[in-house]
Amino acid sequence: MIKICYPPGCYGNYLTSSIYNYTNLRADKYKNFSFDHSGSSHHHRKNIKSGCKIQYGHLDSSGMVFNKDDTIVTILPCIDHRLDYYNNQFDKHAKKQLVDYILTQYSSNEIIDKLQRGWNYKKKLNKDTPIWILREFFSFWINDCFSNGYSVDKYINIDSKVLITTQDIFLNFVVTLNQICQVLDLKINIEESEIQATHKQFINAQKYHNSQLKCQQWVDDIIDNNDSSSPCQTIFDESYVQFLLRESGFELQCDGLNTLPTSSMDMKKIIYKI
Repeated sequence: MIKICYPPGCYGNYLTSSIYNYTNLRADKYKNFSFDHSGSSHHHRKNIKSGCKIQYGHLDSSGMVFNKDDTIVTILPCIDHRLDYYNNQFDKHAKKQLVDYILTQYSSNEIIDKLQRGWNYKKKLNKDTPIWILREFFSFWINDCFSNGYSVDKYINIDSKVLITTQDIFLNFVVTLNQICQVLDLKINIEESEIQATHKQFINAQKYHNSQLKCQQWVDDIIDNNDSSSPCQTIFDESYVQFLLRESGFELQCDGLNTLPTSSMDMKKIIYKI
């Protein structure tokens, strides 16, 4: 059995569906596969014929078990794109259900305790919890969440036949796919132009790609007085910005600030040196 192993949000469905649809593994007529509004190719999960030949999942949550005869392909995360993956998981898997998603990080009791001790907020976490509190709360643990959830060490130690990174998927997909298929002894039976066209659709649909780099640049702009617009698309982007500001020696005047300014110059007005 071929098994694709990857951290959450690291495009494993796309690679799995590509390997199946473009090669002699495919047991049905080739169809152009599309992406939903979030850029996901999760519809491939419904393909029973594919599941008999190639499986995929995460180490911690999918229940993936490796057997001695398995051929393992591992996708490694990149340190500059961990926020991208986190946003992917929030949108593509959790369907932007914020409370449910947060509860995958901490138990309800832990969250209640942290919010009460840190912000004197004594109510349960729900859709009415103030955004400014959640943003600041996330900013204190989001980087630890990245370190634990996207640990390269955890995945690089798997006995993989093929080892790639998410950037290989973005920047060198056709070459990477050919290399994988060569190692797996699979034959690509779709025209390269078709693969490239579909990959272009994939790239265009990935609205969270480079989220982390864009947030890092915006923080630099805020500190250096360079005028630019906010790249933030999710509350996790905003939390990461607040985390980066704190790491650079700045706090955000965030009490009651449910909506962040969209201009770096306006953001500069509400930060102060620690």
